[in-house]
Amino acid sequence: MRNTDRSPRPRRRRLSRVSALLTAAALAAGALLASGAASATAVMTPVAAAAADAPTLQDYWNGDADWSFVKQTTATESGIMNAADGQFFRTMPDGTWYRFSREWGTGSCGVSLSTVVRASTDQGATWTDPELVIAPEAGTDWSCYATDGGAYYNDTEDRWYYLFQCFDGTKWGGCLITKDGADPRGGGWVPLQTTAVVSGGDLWDQICDEPTDDCVTLSGGRDVFDEGTFDVFNYDGEYYWVAFHGYDGINGYRGIAKTTDFVTWIAGDASQGVPADASFDRKDSDLWREDWKLGSSIGFGHGSIVEQDGYYYQITEAADTNLGCTVGQRWDTGIYRTDDLTSTAWEPLPQGNPILYSSLEPRSDGKIQPCQIQYPSMFEDPTTGVVYLTYGRLDDLDSNRNSVIWLKLDWKTNQLSNGDFWKASLDDFTMSSGATWAAERLMSITYDASPSLSVRPGSSPAVLSQTVAVDPSLGSSLVASARVIGDTTGSITVSLAQLDSAGAVITVDQAEVAAGSGWNDVAVPATVADGAVSLRFEVAFSGEGQVFRADDLGVAAAASAVYTAHAANAPIVVDGAIDEAAWGSAGAVEVSNESVDVAAFGTVWGSQSSRADLTSTFRMVWDQDSLYISEERTDDVVNFSESGEALYLSDAIMVFLDTANDKTGASYRDGDYAILATASDPDGESHVYLREGHDAGADTIVLDGAQIAADIRDDGYTLELSIPWAALAVTQLTPATGSEYGFSLLATDNDGAADWGQIMWSGVGDPQEGWGTLRLADALVIEEPGKGEPEQPGDGDADGGGADADGGAGGGDAGGGSDDGGTDPIEAGRSATTPGGALAQTGADAGWTLLAAAGALALMGAGVLALRARRRA
Repeated sequence: MRNTDRSPRPRRRRLSRVSALLTAAALAAGALLASGAASATAVMTPVAAAAADAPTLQDYWNGDADWSFVKQTTATESGIMNAADGQFFRTMPDGTWYRFSREWGTGSCGVSLSTVVRASTDQGATWTDPELVIAPEAGTDWSCYATDGGAYYNDTEDRWYYLFQCFDGTKWGGCLITKDGADPRGGGWVPLQTTAVVSGGDLWDQICDEPTDDCVTLSGGRDVFDEGTFDVFNYDGEYYWVAFHGYDGINGYRGIAKTTDFVTWIAGDASQGVPADASFDRKDSDLWREDWKLGSSIGFGHGSIVEQDGYYYQITEAADTNLGCTVGQRWDTGIYRTDDLTSTAWEPLPQGNPILYSSLEPRSDGKIQPCQIQYPSMFEDPTTGVVYLTYGRLDDLDSNRNSVIWLKLDWKTNQLSNGDFWKASLDDFTMSSGATWAAERLMSITYDASPSLSVRPGSSPAVLSQTVAVDPSLGSSLVASARVIGDTTGSITVSLAQLDSAGAVITVDQAEVAAGSGWNDVAVPATVADGAVSLRFEVAFSGEGQVFRADDLGVAAAASAVYTAHAANAPIVVDGAIDEAAWGSAGAVEVSNESVDVAAFGTVWGSQSSRADLTSTFRMVWDQDSLYISEERTDDVVNFSESGEALYLSDAIMVFLDTANDKTGASYRDGDYAILATASDPDGESHVYLREGHDAGADTIVLDGAQIAADIRDDGYTLELSIPWAALAVTQLTPATGSEYGFSLLATDNDGAADWGQIMWSGVGDPQEGWGTLRLADALVIEEPGKGEPEQPGDGDADGGGADADGGAGGGDAGGGSDDGGTDPIEAGRSATTPGGALAQTGADAGWTLLAAAGALALMGAGVLALRARRRA
């Protein structure tokens, strides 16, 4: 207890064995303010965390946001092949989405192309049936095709405009229809005229009018024409602004023009606010992180623009070989931005383009699908601020591989860079020597048709690794994760090591999965230890000559509060000193009003104003006899003024356990426990009490065998506590590596009668649905780095041992293949940055792997096989 005169006094340490009894009513009242405590001060309002705003494209540019997978709809599911063809989205202030797209049919020209529109009021979860917007009509310039347009709703005029590509059997142009009213469905579209408002070459002739223009020098004297894939992206009160592609018979371009009436156009004149040259050409896409065939791209196709925060962001296609779809070509998607529409040098994404790679997996006929990524469209939902990106992935011969994919912009939670191999390379990773590897572009392998990693180990395990700084904003509960698959033999180990400022390993969490068919989702929970400044993520592939794959590697904040308690590797002496080695490597959980964990998962009752007012740092370890808990508290007013049934009103802690881990309800049932501990009372004695749940109702028991010791200071205290497993005996409880229990922690702070409150690590009181998880793991065995060859940067370039441009094998022993039909994709992956993608040889000997002690570790995730940790001598 603190002296009232606040004068300095000697530190004191005491140890006591506890056998105590507390009435159920008193402990229940002290358990949680949310339940309504016996004290009048218990009626308080929890402090709720504010919901995060949706990230912007500026956040994406800064590296703070990334695209996350929403869904993929195959043609088998939808019944529509190439469902993304010609798609264009326009969103309304009330949250309605309109999707314009192509519809195939037959007519006087043989194949006919029309435009239909669908509506969604639930962010694309469901859509109305398609309704006709425009169909081919005899005697017009769209007698064959009326498709691939851009729609714009002018709310001042209450009128829709749809500028589309039209074809009459001999020539292409741009035609316009309008419709009054806010809903583009229901018919009533009226042509502005029966002839094109943009004839082929009209706009490009204005743009490509100087011999030094890129669209002149790159075309080799060919005319640029074929204005199409229109995007009416802005109306400034006078002019409609339109982006469109151009084509010279080989190369593709993107341009911008403006118009007041869609008949008279201004293009190619920077003095009037439009670019004097093509906005995009192959000089831009040649800089992409792509192994273009023939050493160069041919430029750009379709695009769509979103205006946000003073910038215009354009997502657009780029290809090689020919803008006319050609077998074997690469057809990717990138993103740029500008704050000046006269610019002909838009800023590319700082992380590099492309952001979407076309597949290099042969179709059933052995050929690479042309125009493989189709009509990428980006738009913002005005009601939520969420930015979406959707595109088609084509396979003309397989409806299960012909699909529409939906992504949305989310806050970046993964600390790893390139963890999903979106760069189609090992950029930002290192691979131990002796392995062959490739960043494969095989669309049928992954759930989101994105690149993945293929690895073939040598005689030693192949170890892929990346080291990142500890991010305090993620809190103490982390999870390392990976999706992995292997051949019939071998194993894959996923590890997360925590390193101090000198690079020494503090602690390691890991799990192993046996090789076998099917993807396995591996999750390795970890709790950040004191002194950890960096995290080393590793995946070790063991099995000489076997082929393994990995995708979606990550280190992120856990979705719920999780504490991983390692077994003590030596006896714990409960003396308040917490000086055993096991405490030094134990994860640290902060409970304060500034704790990231509390903000994400927990609750604050009362007026704790700062970390100095109350900060409790908890750690846990275990053995076969007991669960050990330490608390290091910083407190500006140390107060142990209460005794007996009111002990919960003093500075105290509570530990909650749901040994069934079903986290259901607020009633304490069989296997549910609450432990109350105080470092002192007015008589200088420490106490531990137990509330024991039963299906028939809560009860109290004598807590035999518990130990508690405290070291009290003027500015807080250190407490050490052991809870014998045998005391938690209502249901059979056999603690073991891999055991998981519902769990939370709570700190009570009494700074006086008018200043009393509690902070809960995870949850909002007795309701167990909000509690976190306590996981038991093996004792730690930290290995020193191996003495093999140094690790190699995973830059994926030709110096790492690649393949020739046509997919022939390089330094590795995997076979290559041509773009028109390769070998078995399991044996020969293709990589964007290792030409052709054959597995790249990276050296002779394996690097080192961080391993924990032996035992089975239960992990979250579907399809996990034979998960266990292991010990190496």
